[in-house]
Amino acid sequence: MIGHADLRPTILQLIDFTPPKPIPTPSEPETQVFTSSFVPPTSFFRDQLPIYGPPDLTPAQCHEVCTLYCDGTTTKRDLPWSKRLLASHPSITPYALHYLGLILANNSPTHDLGVSMLATAHELDYTPSTPWLLLHISSPSTQLLFPISPAIRS
Repeated sequence: MIGHADLRPTILQLIDFTPPKPIPTPSEPETQVFTSSFVPPTSFFRDQLPIYGPPDLTPAQCHEVCTLYCDGTTTKRDLPWSKRLLASHPSITPYALHYLGLILANNSPTHDLGVSMLATAHELDYTPSTPWLLLHISSPSTQLLFPISPAIRS
C-alpha cells in the first residue's frame, strides 16, 4: 500500500519546464514612424517662426516640409531614406530641416519629430544641427531652456 507521503509531488514535478512566453516590448524610438498626425497646423508655425525661425521660411513652407517628412515612411534614424527624400522633394533642404527641428524639438508635443529632423539634417552634414542635436539628446530638460508657445501650452 502507498503511504500518504508518497503522493506528494517531487520538486521536478513542481518546476515548469515550458519556455517562457516572449515579453512584448514597445517599439524602439529609432523605428517610430512619423505620419501626418505628427504635423502641427500652419498656425503653430506662424507663432513659432518669430521666435526660432529664419525670416526666409514661411509658415506654409514649414507646414509643407513637415507634411512631406511625415509621409508614413519616416523613421527616426534612416540616412538612405533621408537622401531619397531630399532628392524627390526639392523643398526639403537640410537648412529647412534644421530650423524646423529647432522649432519642433523645443515643444513637448512635437519634440520627437523635431529631434528626428535635427538628426536628419546632421546626417546630411548640415553642421549647425550637430550641437543642437547633442543638446536635445543629452538633456531631457532641454525644453525648459526655451519659451513655449501659448498655442502649445493649452
